[in-house]
Amino acid sequence: EDVFFSGTHGSEALSLAAANAVLDELTPELYQALFLRGERLRTGIQEGIDETGVGDLVTIGGAAPRTVTVVREPESSGGQLLARSIVHQELLRQGVLFNGSNFISAAHTDEDIDHAVASYREAFGVLADALRTGDLEAVLDGSPVQPAFRAL
Repeated sequence: EDVFFSGTHGSEALSLAAANAVLDELTPELYQALFLRGERLRTGIQEGIDETGVGDLVTIGGAAPRTVTVVREPESSGGQLLARSIVHQELLRQGVLFNGSNFISAAHTDEDIDHAVASYREAFGVLADALRTGDLEAVLDGSPVQPAFRAL
């Protein structure tokens, strides 16, 4: 109940060996650090949501070391993922890979968390500006992202 483990590729032995090595490194101190950094990230993202006023569309939830940032679309998006695309684009510009999930690892530093929080705030600010003008498409440099599961 306390450990998330996905067995999708469990028959591949190298991954099992890596998982076994990771389990040897997991200590109470490491778990505490993961939760503390995850909570710093969650709090920072929530503050960015609140400061930019995008809370009608953007939420964050989940356990501290693996939160999920959800970007909903305004009714005016016409079924396109415009708001999500803006956040995605702006985070990529800052060097932050975004798919909604925020997984904290032992490799993340406090500086990494600070960078991610600042990047989210920047992205939310761009989204807020686009929402004020009502032209979300104008902010995008390319096409909006597409749902992974869609009719072709």
